[in-house]
Amino acid sequence: MQLRDYQVDLLDRTREAMRSHKNVLLQSATGSGKTALTVKMMATAAQRNKTSMFLVHQSELLHQTSRVLWAQHLEHGMIAPNRRHSKLPVQVASVQTLARRLDRYACPDLIVIDEAHRAAASTYKKVLEAYPRARVVGLTATPARTDGKPLGDLFDKMIEAKSTRWLIDQGRLSEYVAYTTPVKPD
Repeated sequence: MQLRDYQVDLLDRTREAMRSHKNVLLQSATGSGKTALTVKMMATAAQRNKTSMFLVHQSELLHQTSRVLWAQHLEHGMIAPNRRHSKLPVQVASVQTLARRLDRYACPDLIVIDEAHRAAASTYKKVLEAYPRARVVGLTATPARTDGKPLGDLFDKMIEAKSTRWLIDQGRLSEYVAYTTPVKPD
């Protein structure tokens, strides 16, 4: 998978941040290629004989990520309901299933959290507490939670990608039209 110039820059800045910070939050627009970055990070970890886990909160994301990893010839296991335990160095995990099976999996070197604004939830916290030595990269388009729980307890540094407007202006994302419900005046 060939990364685009802005993705290479984002990956370089994330690696630089990880030299001095254990847990890094990477903010990048929806559609900007966070899955491609994940594949690159996990493939690099595997080449360096490091283990990695990609945590997701929905089965659709679990299967979507698995398909992308297979398409890039990155052998991996899947931690999900009705799946057998796998000792492969790369894992894609349902965070809910992993939180119930922590005793079956050794601490990975790298944890990548998809939709990392969800990482303040109890299942993610349980996983991160069980694996305190793991380096963590969180991926999100929206680094804020609707319930107001902070992410600063979980991530030491945030790396911001190019803006959505920049990506649109460069032809990397399509222009959009936003719709909303009308607001009645008071």
